[in-house]
Formats: sequence, C-alpha cells, structure tokens
Amino acid sequence: AGLFLLLVVLLTSCNVTKYMDDTKGERLLVKNTLKLRSEKKLRLSEKTPLAYELGGLYKQKPNSKTLFLFRTRLWFFYKYRNKDTKFGRWVKGRVAEQPVFYDDAQAQRTALNFAHTMQQRGYLKAKCSYKTEFPGKHYAKTTYTLDLGPLYTIGPVTFFSRDTGAQRVLWETGHSSLLHPGHALD
Repeated sequence: AGLFLLLVVLLTSCNVTKYMDDTKGERLLVKNTLKLRSEKKLRLSEKTPLAYELGGLYKQKPNSKTLFLFRTRLWFFYKYRNKDTKFGRWVKGRVAEQPVFYDDAQAQRTALNFAHTMQQRGYLKAKCSYKTEFPGKHYAKTTYTLDLGPLYTIGPVTFFSRDTGAQRVLWETGHSSLLHPGHALD
C-alpha cells in the first residue's frame, strides 16, 4: 500500500498540465505521425529512409519522455523557470526543456515541407494533409498523410548536335552524364 501511495504521489506531482494556461488554449503536442501513400506499394527498405529523412522536417516535435512515460525535462522547466540560483540556471540550461504547444500554422508549414520535398524528388503531384486530434483538455496529436502520387522518371536520353565536332564530343562523354533512363526526375 505504501508503494502504491508513493507511486500516486510521484505521478501526480510530475503532471505538467497544472502549469498550463487554460485561457490561452495551450495544448501540449504529444505525438506526430506520418502516413505515406503511394500508387505503387513501397517496400519497407524504401519507406524507412524516406520517413527518417522527412522526420527532420517537422516544425514542431513533441517534448521528450523519460522511460517512455514521463515528460520529466518539461517538469523541470516549469519547476525551475523562475529560479535564479546557480543550480536553477544549470537546470534550465542543461536539463529542462521548454513546452511544445500545438500551433496550427506550424502544422501547415510541416505539411507543405513534406509535399515540396517529395516534389523535388520526382513525385511532382505529391500532396500532404494533416489532421489534429485533441485527446483531453491539454493534449494534441497530429497525423500527416503524404500522398506521393506517381514517380516521374527520366525517359530515353539522346544527345544531338548539328555540328559534327560537337556531336563527336557528345558521343564520347555521353556515358558520364548524370541523366540516366529510369531514374527519378529530381
């Protein structure tokens, strides 16, 4: 019973929502999810690096958790935000993490970044949408859906010149071209 009571006290004392301003509508961003849709089925070996690369484009990333349960660094931010002691400054500079509140404008920018990045990779009709859910009074979860569309690729490559000297150079150097049939148009 004593262990249970200690656990309850610890869990309620680490709750950061009590520091949030309800009048401003502050909601912690707790999760971002990316769903990829493609005309042809993407293999895991294609999806994984793509998702990893796109992961760097999020404009807002949720606060980190300790042991996959608690936002301890966020709690330190609130606990020491007004402390101006040497230890308090150290905690704010090294341990604490500012809260990441959901911002719709940042979610829109993230979706645009995803679409533009894929358009530059040859998916010229890529589009990205997002949907945000608000589970509870203080939290937000955003799901981005990236529709890649068709992959545009380079067709046959031929080099031609009316000048016979230039044509000879094109034939000799054409094999070192960066344009290769079948590669993505990026």
